[in-house]
Amino acid sequence: MSEAAPEPRWHDLVAEGDLSEGQIQGMRVGNHKLCIGRSSQGFFALDDECPHAGGSLSEGMLDNTELICPLHAYAFDISTGHCPDDTSCSILAYEVRVEAGKVQVLL
Repeated sequence: MSEAAPEPRWHDLVAEGDLSEGQIQGMRVGNHKLCIGRSSQGFFALDDECPHAGGSLSEGMLDNTELICPLHAYAFDISTGHCPDDTSCSILAYEVRVEAGKVQVLL
């Protein structure tokens, strides 16, 4: 008999005021390496590793609604994780909310 996967739950990331618009940072939550950030549209969380060459996306840069990998400049849509440069190279985007002044991610 296989063990059931745990139910997704909300995890605190940072205080709402800790990230300025345009800022990104890497963070580990359990087994997940995330790149979190704040765009003009709000907060977002994506997988931190680029599947193309393993670059840490949190060391890249935010360009409006795209996160740019520091190794080969692959772009990832911050709301979907979609990579228009290579559709086989997309990453996971996670649901994010602000609750009681804390930015939270659903994992």
